[in-house]
Order: sequence, then C-alpha cells, then structure tokens
Amino acid sequence: MARSSIRAHVRGEWHVRGNLEGLARGLDGREMSAALLEGARVYARVMRSLAPKASGVLQNAIYAFNAYQSDFAGGKGSRRVRIKLRPNEAMAVASSKVAHLAEFGTHAHRIAPRRRRALALGNGVIVASAAHPGARAHPFWRPALYQGEAEATRAVVSAASTLVEKFD
Repeated sequence: MARSSIRAHVRGEWHVRGNLEGLARGLDGREMSAALLEGARVYARVMRSLAPKASGVLQNAIYAFNAYQSDFAGGKGSRRVRIKLRPNEAMAVASSKVAHLAEFGTHAHRIAPRRRRALALGNGVIVASAAHPGARAHPFWRPALYQGEAEATRAVVSAASTLVEKFD
C-alpha cells in the first residue's frame, strides 16, 4: 500500500502570515481552555437534564472542568475527579459511584452479606441473602453527546471568536 501525504502551502501577503503567526503566539492556553470549558458546560447541563431524578445524587455529581477551573460543587454521593488535563482540554463528568449503573443498568443478581452472616433489609427483616431484580438502563451520557453537540459547538465557537476579536 502506497503512503500518501497531504501538503498545503499558504501563499499570500506577508502581513497576513504575520497576523496568523501572531495570533497563534498570542493565544494563551488558559484562554483557549476557557472557550472549551463553555462547550463542556453545555454537555454537563444536558446530562443533568437527562439524568435520573429520583434522589438527585447523580444530577449533583455532574460537572465540567478544564486544567485551570472546575465547576465541582460537591454534594452527597459525588467525588472530585482527579484527571490531569492538558491546557487545550475540557471535560464534563458524572463523578458518582452510580453513574455507570444508571447509564447501562444492572442484571438480576443475588446479594450476599459481606461482613456478617445475614442481611438486614429496610423493613426490619433479616435474611441470609436477597435477590436483586436488576435495574433498567436510563441512558443520559450518550444522548447528551448527541443532543448537545450543536449547542456546545456554538458555545466554543462563540467563546473562541471573542478571543480572536481581541487581535483585530
């Protein structure tokens, strides 16, 4: 199989090239990351609207962050995600222990006691083991990616265009 390569040569007046090079040097990673954070915030908002609302634990655990700033508010059942991002990255996360269970559901399974010989159920009954019927999947992550794509793109483009306008 032959290797192919694509080359582009930009030809134009010298001051156009100078402006483009100056723009690349002038853009700070922090500023570009802030533009990307706007898009991540859109995804986080859409995920919150699609997440199961039974207890609110999952909704409180969804937030957006970049290398410099985080929208983490805490809340019961949530934990701060410890991922080191590059300056040109932003992320929306669901930092709850139950996020994957809500997204994909669970199958029926047996629950056995871990530390004791019996389980105490919520109604006061003590049993040797219990049968969990499973939980239906409630997808919120992937649908948010599809539903928020256009709005997130507009948010990033809008924030990035304000950065570029500084150099005009």
